[in-house]
Amino acid sequence: MVIRSYYKSNRELWRIVEIEFLHIADAVEAINGKLYMLGGCWTQHRSSNFPSNLRIGIALSILMSPEELEASTTHCLNLGIFGPHGSLIPEVPMQFAIDSRPASAEIPRRSIIALNTAVPIPAAGAYHVRVRVGDLERSVKFEAILSLQH
Repeated sequence: MVIRSYYKSNRELWRIVEIEFLHIADAVEAINGKLYMLGGCWTQHRSSNFPSNLRIGIALSILMSPEELEASTTHCLNLGIFGPHGSLIPEVPMQFAIDSRPASAEIPRRSIIALNTAVPIPAAGAYHVRVRVGDLERSVKFEAILSLQH
C-alpha cells in the first residue's frame, strides 16, 4: 500500500500515500470529510434472474502526507468493476484533491471519495471493484448469486 516511505527523526515509518480503505455499499455519501454509508460491506448480490441491475455505492479513503500534497494539488486514481469475463465498467481515470491547508506535519491528510452508480450484472459469478492510485491497488470482491424465490 505504500508508494514510497521514509524514516522520521523518531525512526517511525511514515506512509506518504495510502489507499486506506475501499468499501462497497447500497449507497454512500461524503460530506465535510465524513463518510455516510447505507447497507455497507456486503459480499453478495442476490437476484432472481440475470442479467440484473445492481445499484452500488463505492467508498474509498486516500491518505497523503503534507509533503506529498505540496508536490501536486490534484491527484489521479483509476476505478473499475470487473466480472468473470472482463470489465463491466472499464477503469475510469478520475482526479481528486485533498485539503492542503496547513496542518500538523505528523497527521496525514485524508480524501473521502463516494460514488453511486448502477452496474449491469450479466450472470451469477465472482466480481470485484478495483481502485488504483499510482502503483497502489486495492480491490473488494462480491459474488452475484441466483436467488430462487418460492
